[in-house]
Amino acid sequence: MDFLAVLISILTIAVLIIVHEFGHFVFAKMYGFQTPVFGIGLPIGPGINLFKKWDTQFKFYFALIGGFVAIPELGDESDKESLARYGDLKPLKEFPVHQRAVVAFGGIAFNILFAFLLAIIMAASVGLPNAEPTTAITAFSKESAAKEAGFLVGDKIISINKYELTTAKELQDKIKATANTKINIIIQRNTAQKDAEEKLQNFNIFVENPGALGVVLGSQKVYNKYPANPLIWIKEAFIFISKTI
Repeated sequence: MDFLAVLISILTIAVLIIVHEFGHFVFAKMYGFQTPVFGIGLPIGPGINLFKKWDTQFKFYFALIGGFVAIPELGDESDKESLARYGDLKPLKEFPVHQRAVVAFGGIAFNILFAFLLAIIMAASVGLPNAEPTTAITAFSKESAAKEAGFLVGDKIISINKYELTTAKELQDKIKATANTKINIIIQRNTAQKDAEEKLQNFNIFVENPGALGVVLGSQKVYNKYPANPLIWIKEAFIFISKTI
């Protein structure tokens, strides 16, 4: 993994955590909890004061792998040593259990909302990702006719009985339609040498019953494009997030 990939991973995690902590912050302020500090980054080493608003000091820390919001009235930061850092705190109040629960859940809620908004933006621009099956072989089942015939992992099935395949569904339908017959299969195989041209190879296999090739097909990521309709973007984003969660 190169430096850029590591940096992107760190920044992605940092953004997710900051959004999560901001969710806690919003609901805490809504119910009147004190939030003396909101930190971008982990509180390791000295921080830089950015600005103060809503009785909260926003700070930046160079350990940019997360974030935090101090909410002493939740009880996790109510020890004397922690409270001493916030000299201008008002007397701590007790809050009902349901309000404390909402503040605790606020982080997850904002992560889901953030993901939903990103999904809408993707649906409106590049499209939403989807795993589409291919005709490439990734594994074999037990007693696989294809493996016995000489197929290898990585081979891509190009045609059956001279019918050129474009989708995994076509491959599956053809196999089912040719049960108990001998079929001709052409596969595309990468040679072991780098930069060598892909070779086509021809096999004749007897299919005893539907699915008897005994292969596990791979998949590839594709981006589904949608019409320029905000309602469709919202609908597809909702479906995508629901499946992801």
